[in-house]
Amino acid sequence: MYQPQFPILILACFPSRVGEMKGGERFGPIVQGLLIRNNEQLRTNCVILINAIITSPDDLDFRMHLRNEFMRVGLLDVLDVSLSY
Repeated sequence: MYQPQFPILILACFPSRVGEMKGGERFGPIVQGLLIRNNEQLRTNCVILINAIITSPDDLDFRMHLRNEFMRVGLLDVLDVSLSY
């Protein structure tokens, strides 16, 4: 059963500052999961998670901030490569 606060709880699991992670952005592993071609279930779940994280906040500025974080770790490049196959 879907609960509206669920994506926000997931977002809280990710470090909010880059300094809290060693050597990368907080959403990098999710985007990297899209590059694993032999695991369609993982790729599908990564897209679902990205969509849930970006669309869950009501504040438009915060949604844009999250979207930009995904773009900064290469989401657009990964989607371009994925769609070309």
